[in-house]
Amino acid sequence: MTETLSDLGFDRVNCSIKRAPLLPKSVQRFGIINTYPHLWQNRYREMGFGQIDPVLQCATGHNSPFTWSQLLNELPLSRLQRTMFYEAQEAGLYNGIGLPFVGPGTQIGGIAMATSFKSARGLPSLDLMSAYSNQFFVTFKRLAGAAPIRCSLARPLSLRESELLMWLATGKSDRDIGELMSISHNTVNGYLRKIFEKLEVHDRTSAVARAVKFGIIDAE
Repeated sequence: MTETLSDLGFDRVNCSIKRAPLLPKSVQRFGIINTYPHLWQNRYREMGFGQIDPVLQCATGHNSPFTWSQLLNELPLSRLQRTMFYEAQEAGLYNGIGLPFVGPGTQIGGIAMATSFKSARGLPSLDLMSAYSNQFFVTFKRLAGAAPIRCSLARPLSLRESELLMWLATGKSDRDIGELMSISHNTVNGYLRKIFEKLEVHDRTSAVARAVKFGIIDAE
């Protein structure tokens, strides 16, 4: 994964999963993958930035991808939080973005990445990077032995069907969902038909409402 992201321009990567209900506790930790400069990693631990890191705080499953500059400009950050961002840049982390893994609002995890160079010219879009991030998460969950999604449905949804439903709940269009999940429009429609059948509904609004009722997706 890090090689692919580096080829796209983001050569500084941190993948963390603080909380994910379906994953074993053994893989829920900060810095599962961490290619940030070692001096910055040490400074981050020394200052206790993990307790106040806005990037980590915003990495909840229902949030959209964001840039670090957005957090600086739009959130009422504390002095220490702003200091963290400024020191990160001094440590060689530029053009930072946060890519929350899609999931319920109770899930906290995602990929934070940055570049070692200042220029943002030629960097890919947030949506494309989010698609790469969530595809990695789908694979990671499978390899890590994620527990099956449990509900009282006769035919539980697959991880991919649940992922599509989560994107649907955030208001994404079919085209957006196809791009985010790296699947065709026909495949999106195929997943929707299976979701409707399993949830015993006939439209998207009812599907989302029923999924919330069964706890398949979060109500947030």
